[in-house]
Amino acid sequence: MVLTPTPKRARFMDFTIPLLIDRGRFMLRYPEEESRLAAVLQPFSLLDKAATSGYGKILGDSLRTNPHLLFRDYNGAIENVLNHNAVYLRVGIEVLNRVYEDMKANNGKCRLTASKPFGDVRFLSFGLKKDQHYNNAFNEGLSRLRESGLLTHWFNHYIPQIDKCFVGIRHVAKVDNRKLLVRHFAKANK
Repeated sequence: MVLTPTPKRARFMDFTIPLLIDRGRFMLRYPEEESRLAAVLQPFSLLDKAATSGYGKILGDSLRTNPHLLFRDYNGAIENVLNHNAVYLRVGIEVLNRVYEDMKANNGKCRLTASKPFGDVRFLSFGLKKDQHYNNAFNEGLSRLRESGLLTHWFNHYIPQIDKCFVGIRHVAKVDNRKLLVRHFAKANK
């Protein structure tokens, strides 16, 4: 099971080294700008329920006043985003994947969008039974995959392309990918 480690969970299970390290993103309803403001007031992220400062505290306070927005599965999370102006805060690639899966299931129609990445880092690890001998094997395997660059390659290669579902990013200027040559630097020094 892939989970975000928390102190409470650590009492009952062991966690591997991080499988994924990424900044958090919000999953929001597309495309209404006003719903973004309402969404921040109605979160349902379990991670932020215990926060004591920052945006996590604001979201956690909102969750405590809106406990009906807790969800049991991802369909419930998407239902809350679409029908209750809620937001869903998770690791960035997971949010992008949920937006992509919903877009694919709805014939390419964007019903959800993702916010820009936040500055804080979130991570996912495998949750394993406490004090078992195979925990070290998982950690060793994940270490080898990370050191070889395969985990990074896989996550970068398989990030879903949902550009059309981003609000306000449709007309981004194209970057010129021409090679830089020595003569370009020589002109700069004149």
